[in-house]
Amino acid sequence: MAPKKVRLVTDAIKGMDVEQAISRLQFLQKKSAPAIMKLIRSAVANARHNNSLEERDLRIKNIIVNEGIPLKRWRPAAFGSAHSFKHRASHVSVVLTLKEGAAKAREKKDEKKPQKADEKKAAKVIQEPVKRDEKKTQPKAAKTKPKKSDRTAASKKTVTKNS
Repeated sequence: MAPKKVRLVTDAIKGMDVEQAISRLQFLQKKSAPAIMKLIRSAVANARHNNSLEERDLRIKNIIVNEGIPLKRWRPAAFGSAHSFKHRASHVSVVLTLKEGAAKAREKKDEKKPQKADEKKAAKVIQEPVKRDEKKTQPKAAKTKPKKSDRTAASKKTVTKNS
């Protein structure tokens, strides 16, 4: 889809809460709306998986639509001729951020949350450096080929006649 057409959709949802943006995209009568909705859902899934964030706490901070590489195509025209046109593509980047109220609530939860027993044990354990075997640290001897003169002498057989 052309970047100009995609920007019509992205400008309509820029700065909105994620839930509100998704509900708005469902009713937009633009061809790029389902693709943008899929992109936002993917970004929310990444935030949920990687950073343990909830969808209700996220807001669309920025959506950037850049122009992709246009593909040159031909369209048939009158009298057996053809006209060229560019099939345009878009590169869309979305940036999500926490809502202002959600960031403060999340910080309070982190402060109140006690450490688990396993985390306490892991914090107390001090790891010592691993000692390497001397055999493994020594470099292996490089295989060297015998000199050319040694090879030719070994390959030639001397024939002696007994008389």
